Amino acid sequence: MARKRYLKKTPLEEARKVFLAGIDPSKLRSEMVPVEDALNRITAEPVFARISSPHYHAGAMDGICVRAEDTFGATEFVGKKLTRVLEDGSKPNAFAYVDTGNAVPAWANAVIMIEKVRQLDDDTVEIFESVAPWNHVRLVGEDVVATELLLPRSHRLRPYDLGALLAAGHTSVRVKVHPRVGIIPTGDELIQPGEETTPGAVIEFNSTVLAAFVREWGGVPVRYSKVRDDPALLRQALVRAAEECDVATIIAGSSAGEHDLTADVVAAAGELLAHGIDVMPGKPAVLGAAEGKPVIGFPGYPVSAIVIAREIMKPTLEKFLGCAAPSYPTVRAVVP
Repeated sequence: MARKRYLKKTPLEEARKVFLAGIDPSKLRSEMVPVEDALNRITAEPVFARISSPHYHAGAMDGICVRAEDTFGATEFVGKKLTRVLEDGSKPNAFAYVDTGNAVPAWANAVIMIEKVRQLDDDTVEIFESVAPWNHVRLVGEDVVATELLLPRSHRLRPYDLGALLAAGHTSVRVKVHPRVGIIPTGDELIQPGEETTPGAVIEFNSTVLAAFVREWGGVPVRYSKVRDDPALLRQALVRAAEECDVATIIAGSSAGEHDLTADVVAAAGELLAHGIDVMPGKPAVLGAAEGKPVIGFPGYPVSAIVIAREIMKPTLEKFLGCAAPSYPTVRAVVP
């Protein structure tokens, strides 16, 4: 086969824009998962609170609950006595003990901290300050009001989001299915890790690296067996991956060597959008489509493959999920 030459490389931004334009995120399915299993998943639809949180008036301190108006007139010089009640609290100057988080009785509208209460006997206390209505009371809906928007669509669920979902009455949540990324290593020279090495044999580890990136960026890698440098076999493997996955990728075979077949195989299976991207390393990358699915041809050189993964595959998964993948820290450094 004739060797290929890169007479015209597509600028990275242009290649990425054209490639991503062909991706339809609406084709990605959704599923319901238990809230406990939803960490780092991406919401498929807006989530609204089913119940308020708290869903009752709750004491915010350990102490006594009272009617605020019964405390008026109490000062540090003139105390006011209150009588414990166990039922409806219809008597004037009534109080009942309450702990943090307990429901405040319907007749009460304020809580006084236990530190501010003087115990006279089992049923009588004395207070030395008046309090305003709803003092130390967590009102219904203080955190979340029923029907309120809790989380937007395409939101990455964090640990505290899971608590908010449960508090708002949800035990499951609809999330986007992890995009499936088919990974096809190619080359007659490949051997599996652990096999005996001989001159010319290359240990295949690129698929492991790319699979790890896919998981990190919210996808599910589907690793296929290596394919020899044969156009018919490569096309068959590509079509299978495109049918079974949301994204198909081919490792190696994208450069200008005699057995670099990826660009021709992609063109034959669907559409070739770019062969050669103006980025170093990573120049020989191939972008296209097959079976209506995006296809990425990675260079076999590991650093080039990683660059194309970061510059093309990462934004591809982000578009499917509608949410940015976790970012890496950046630092200033001097290049030697």
